[in-house]
Amino acid sequence: MEAGVLRSRTGAEFQFLRLTPPFAATEHGTEQADDRNFLIDWTHRQSARSQTGLRVAFDWSERSNPSITEGYSVVDVDFQHQIALSGSNDLVWGMGLRDSASHATLSFDRGFVPAHRNDPLFSGFIQDQWTLPGSRFSLILGSKFEHNNFTGVEVQPGARLLWTPASPHAAWMAVSRAVRTPSYVDDGLRASIAVVPGPTPPC
Repeated sequence: MEAGVLRSRTGAEFQFLRLTPPFAATEHGTEQADDRNFLIDWTHRQSARSQTGLRVAFDWSERSNPSITEGYSVVDVDFQHQIALSGSNDLVWGMGLRDSASHATLSFDRGFVPAHRNDPLFSGFIQDQWTLPGSRFSLILGSKFEHNNFTGVEVQPGARLLWTPASPHAAWMAVSRAVRTPSYVDDGLRASIAVVPGPTPPC
């Protein structure tokens, strides 16, 4: 088990945009950050051919300054089971849950929409590895399955050919489909980068 706590407080300058002259202002302020996390990693061997593992992690962070207040919490749970079906065939499968909750204030300069958001990610995978008889080649086939709030159900299959000419050397080639799940920043960040004054009215 691992755990950590971090708290920091720093002084800095912050720039704010305005709709009235001079359209930008710099102010001195303080930024405070708080972070807490813990990790539990458990492994159990049922036999010489079967082993399971469970990993639970929690991460919480809060940051505030005169410009924005934001924070998030993440709960990550992963289960994995590895089993030797035969001397040349190893199967690994598992399931996971990652729940992310975020919040932030919205100001003229920047912020997130919506101000509060929760994004659970459900996942599972299966992978089977065959060592080809009489050779140093192994064929690995598998797929990962995910469900997220942004794109729904995603299937990510993959195939890999592994060659181990001599320990500890190995070479491999793979064909796979990977998916990147958008984040709260990708989908919800709103920012004003400049204020352009209009033409000066005639006297």
